Amino acid sequence: MKLIKEKEDLFYLVIPINLIKETKDITVSEIKDLFLKYHDKYHFLEPGFYDVKIYPHKLLGTILSIELIDRFDFTSEVDLKVSIKDHLKLYLQLDNPIDFAFKDSKVDLDTISYHTFLTLIEHGELTIK
Repeated sequence: MKLIKEKEDLFYLVIPINLIKETKDITVSEIKDLFLKYHDKYHFLEPGFYDVKIYPHKLLGTILSIELIDRFDFTSEVDLKVSIKDHLKLYLQLDNPIDFAFKDSKVDLDTISYHTFLTLIEHGELTIK
C-alpha cells in the first residue's frame, strides 16, 4: 500500500490488489466497510464528509482518491460518498531517465509492461495527474 498526498485535503491510496467486485453495489459497500473498520481502529480520518473515488488499474491494482469535502465540528463521525470511476492517469517520475533510455522523466504507466514497471519503480516516484 502506498500513500500519495496531493494537497491538504486530497490524497491517493494505492492498493496492490483489485478491489472491484461483481457489482458496483458490492464494491461500494466493501470499500465503506473497509474504511470505517480501519478508521475505528486507527482514527486515520478526521471527522467529516469524504468523497472516495475508486479507480481500477491494470499494473497497480486499485487506486483510491480520498478528498475531504467538509469537516464536522460537533461529532466524531466519518461519512463517505464512494463512487467507481473508469480511469486515472498515472505516471512514474524517474530520478534519472537516461539510465533507462527514456526521453522524458515522466513515464506514462499505461504505455509500459508490468515487467518494465517492476524494473523502474525503484528508480522513481508515482505521480497522479
